[in-house]
Amino acid sequence: MRSSMWFQHDGAHTHYSIEVRLHLNATYGQQWIGRGGPVLWPARSPDLTCLDYFLCGYFKSLVFETPVNSAEDLVACITAAAEKVRYFR
Repeated sequence: MRSSMWFQHDGAHTHYSIEVRLHLNATYGQQWIGRGGPVLWPARSPDLTCLDYFLCGYFKSLVFETPVNSAEDLVACITAAAEKVRYFR
């Protein structure tokens, strides 16, 4: 499956170390997209992170509406939030 998969890397400054790029090269070969990769993509491109502007923050606010005290609570909160977002219009 990995031979047909492409990885798109966000290229953020903290993810741009040579170790990360060497790992991506070893894992995905020429099939990764990102800053410094075989297929160039600008760091923090709006095309790559458009969901960060609304959906991620909204989803996080739904997950943490109530205090989370255990891993099981967290999974339940994430599941409930996913159901709410699924039907969000």
